[in-house]
Amino acid sequence: MIFLSKTTADIDGRMVLRNYQVSGEYENTARISRDKTLDGGSAFSHLGVSDTDRDFVVECRMTPDEGAKFKALFANATVLRISFWEGVFKGYVYRFKWRRDGKATITFLFMEKMA
Repeated sequence: MIFLSKTTADIDGRMVLRNYQVSGEYENTARISRDKTLDGGSAFSHLGVSDTDRDFVVECRMTPDEGAKFKALFANATVLRISFWEGVFKGYVYRFKWRRDGKATITFLFMEKMA
């Protein structure tokens, strides 16, 4: 399960995504830069990996009530606490696609890992 909640106290600001089919495989990009040098070579700088560099994409099914509630969270630019098997993150919904058959695709961007 994927638990969503507002970062401020709000009894209506909680949601659980239960019926997900695709659930954000781990994918990230290292912070590497490459610069050309005058001698024809390259200089590399590896500055590590951060949880904030990745997109977390979930495909799930939503009832009309769940979809309307999530759409309101998305439209109001609400900062969410996103809890799932990799930990607890603070972030935003970057993209929300909700079809008439109830299938939704949600992309989260993380601000920080909280736990």
